[in-house]
Amino acid sequence: HILSYTHWVNQQLTGVNKQVVDLTKDLCDGRLFKLLLEVITGSAVPGKDTGDLRIHSISRVNSCLRFIRENFKAIDISGLSAENIVDGKINMILGVCFKLQMAESLTRIKGRCTDDMLLLWCRINLHTYPNVNVSDLNKSFRDGMAFCALIHVFHRDLMPNFSALSPQNAVQNLRLAFDICKSKLNMPGVLDAQQVVDNDGQVDDRDMRDFIAKLHLKLVSHRQKHYAGAYLKHLYPLYQMIPEVTFDVVDGSRHTDVQVYSKKISAFQRDV
Repeated sequence: HILSYTHWVNQQLTGVNKQVVDLTKDLCDGRLFKLLLEVITGSAVPGKDTGDLRIHSISRVNSCLRFIRENFKAIDISGLSAENIVDGKINMILGVCFKLQMAESLTRIKGRCTDDMLLLWCRINLHTYPNVNVSDLNKSFRDGMAFCALIHVFHRDLMPNFSALSPQNAVQNLRLAFDICKSKLNMPGVLDAQQVVDNDGQVDDRDMRDFIAKLHLKLVSHRQKHYAGAYLKHLYPLYQMIPEVTFDVVDGSRHTDVQVYSKKISAFQRDV
């Protein structure tokens, strides 16, 4: 694991002319951790770089953990300790690398173009489902039906009674989906069902998009375990081929164009 993570870290640092030799030592003072986050996200991580005492290193690592907590709410960092990272404990170092990979994956699929790709992925998988109409990555998911339907597409055994669900029972739907995500799919950092329904700002557009992106990564992992971003990248040219297609229900049926293009994309999905 250390060797593979070292290779991945050095790939990220190529553009800033940095290389690491020993992750168990090079991550410990927080400077490399901070630089990696800035390279991955393109945003500055708050906090001072000065000082070489242990207390300064702990402060830098805590700044990085706080940055992840505030900008990637879908990533659970509760098991990481700044003190243990500074002390070079191997499990903590591996944990940091894993969380950085998650942050990098989420960053890749949160851009404007990749929002379109993620939305397309949802639409293609859900266009045959009654009572599920996905037109965005926020409001369309707040009644819980789309979350439950996505789980049903990939894990029907976990959602055997999908046909009994109703959009009118939003909190119940969301709790069902989030409970499955947490207990069966091992997804940390699930959203709060009531806050999603209340839509009072506690769960905003970014939170919804991040969680949908995280669910996508989990659901497609059996197909391309570590390359969900690449999968979407290859899907995007197909998205560009599609003319202005309406995915809404019209007179009780979907537009024919959706069926035509979903067949093309379904065939593509089977090949990747």
